[in-house]
Amino acid sequence: MGYFLEVKSLLKLYCGRFLGLISHSSVISLLITIPIVFFLPEIFDKYNAEITDRTINSERRIIYFEDLNNDGISEKIIFQSTTPGMINLFVYENDLVLEQWNLEGLRIPSFESICGDVDNDGLTELFIFTYRNNKIFINCLSPFKNKFYVEDRFISEYFPVSNVIDCNVFTLGLFDNNDDGINELYFYTNVGFSEYPRKIFSYDVFQDSLISSPKSCASLLHSIPHDVENDGKIDFLAATTAVGNCDKNDAYTDWFAWLMVFNHDLSFKLEPKIIGNYSSISRIKPLYKNNEKFFVVFSEKIGAFSDPAKLSIYDNGFNKLTERKFYEKPEEWENALLYTKNDLNQKYFYIIKMNGLIEKYDSELEIVETINFPYRKFFDRIVEYDLDKDQSNELFFISRDQENLIIAESDFLNFTLLDLEGAKHLKKFAIKHNVENDSELHIQFKDISYLITYGVNPLYYLKYPIYIGIYLVLFAIITFIQKLQTFRIEQKHRAEKRMTELQIKAIKNQIDPHFTLNILNSIGALSYKNQPEKADYVFGKYCKLLVQTIRNSDKIVTTLSDELKFIQNYLDLEKFRFNNRFEYNIEIEKGIDPSLNIPRMLLHNFVENAVKHGLRHLDSGGKLFIKISNGFDKYSIVIRDNGVGRNATREIEFNNTNCGLDIIDQISEAYFDLRKVKITYKIIDLFNEESEPTGTEVQIKIPIDK
Repeated sequence: MGYFLEVKSLLKLYCGRFLGLISHSSVISLLITIPIVFFLPEIFDKYNAEITDRTINSERRIIYFEDLNNDGISEKIIFQSTTPGMINLFVYENDLVLEQWNLEGLRIPSFESICGDVDNDGLTELFIFTYRNNKIFINCLSPFKNKFYVEDRFISEYFPVSNVIDCNVFTLGLFDNNDDGINELYFYTNVGFSEYPRKIFSYDVFQDSLISSPKSCASLLHSIPHDVENDGKIDFLAATTAVGNCDKNDAYTDWFAWLMVFNHDLSFKLEPKIIGNYSSISRIKPLYKNNEKFFVVFSEKIGAFSDPAKLSIYDNGFNKLTERKFYEKPEEWENALLYTKNDLNQKYFYIIKMNGLIEKYDSELEIVETINFPYRKFFDRIVEYDLDKDQSNELFFISRDQENLIIAESDFLNFTLLDLEGAKHLKKFAIKHNVENDSELHIQFKDISYLITYGVNPLYYLKYPIYIGIYLVLFAIITFIQKLQTFRIEQKHRAEKRMTELQIKAIKNQIDPHFTLNILNSIGALSYKNQPEKADYVFGKYCKLLVQTIRNSDKIVTTLSDELKFIQNYLDLEKFRFNNRFEYNIEIEKGIDPSLNIPRMLLHNFVENAVKHGLRHLDSGGKLFIKISNGFDKYSIVIRDNGVGRNATREIEFNNTNCGLDIIDQISEAYFDLRKVKITYKIIDLFNEESEPTGTEVQIKIPIDK
């Protein structure tokens, strides 16, 4: 009986502990938070893609975007054929027609614009390929000089089957392979049912020199530039497609898939090697192993064949080092893509399958990682651009039905899907560079085109704070309902309260509480006045300011770039608060290092003083000018305002204690102790010819290492 009572007591004890655990406010809050988070809208993806323009287009009209005058803003280039046998070329600068040119013939299609600075004069030339009388011609135009460097230069004969243009031109790039200071254009042509031309060409505009690869019937569907021997000369890799459109006895017939490497003079570096039979597709990429260069080749059969897909590693002498065959179902490998990052130390490559599986391989052809691509069935072409300017290319895929754009990071960690309703017959990708270093992706289809922006979703960094906030709100509610029944909950509440006070104190050291309350009141007023766009704008600016403050709360050093971003957000909010009573301009000389380390909030304190003590006392016409100049051993930063001046400020603000300057002095001294960098500043009162105050100028000197 005693044993039974003892067991019963233990069970009662453990059941009580278990019930106490699950009834604890923290556990209850977590259990409620999980389903709430699960059913929240999907607004926290890392990246956002948005259509900014959707334009109905004519299939006889092709649009490119290129920065032709190197001013950071893309010009619009339009090819159209409204008159049979004539090409009309228009170049627009700032939405105004710069000039129009007319060329005879039909335009040979190219997926991307073919252009470049041939003579290194800072202006970009356009290359236009035309066809007439069974001949292909090249034209080279400098739009901003309104000058044709080359007109109707004969390239090759071309006899299309059934008078259907099936020739395409693909650019390989401009390279000065003969060291004469002039870039030669390298490009290749590929055809469908027609037999020729299937060559790589090099054209020197000023020497009027045309070089071509040996006569071949190989289908050069994939060719890439690459310095094979590290001699500073660009060579060219090619893995061809075996489609069986030529005679079997033709030179390098397309009844076989070939591995080809061309020298910079377009001669064969080695005798081409057969790597596949009819009907197959091959792709090639460079690969590195122990600082040595190799080639990875992927080949697959197309059509109703059972031959396995193959991955092979070749050395520079075309010797096969290793091979791996795959006997899975052929449809799993159909139109699979071979991809490597644009990295000279790339030791891995990816196989992207149409069934949504991405496999990462090492140089031993072993799978090191498998990634599930959330989309299936896309075009067998990857387009790469650094659209968000993060120094890493994004990958752009178009779905097979052409109704979706898929954007992925180069490591395939994040995916973004954008609906392209109504899109059919993809023609072209291009990047449009706008003011303020902003870029848009331009995609043209047969009768519609899109402009698309892409960048980091500002809500992404708020995802976990919001989740935590939901949890904390629930926790506080449940804790309140339980009336703080246990000492543990009470202690936890005290700790959280203290933590919150410390966080608020840290934030108050960065952002003036009066400023914060004004912003929040303004957002509320805008919402009340049914002005959601303005409210969203102000809220977004304030969020950026707040996120940067919180993220850097434990840092005393920041970069010049981050400090300027913080200042811009702050000034935009102050402009809004003061009803645009002032304007500001930030001027940065060329050569300024944006990653220069400076004390955090140093510049902001001066800018804040200019706004709070100078510009805010003006009724209108306020101006704030910030200029960063590059001296011999110092950066010079000038912050100038046309406010009421310091003397007037003292009279107006009789309680002003100049504590801001004291903080700046303390920051400068601490920074000197930490980095041994002496930052100096000088404040100058500005006056006009009548000795009337016209503002204040601060001159800051920051030493730099040369």
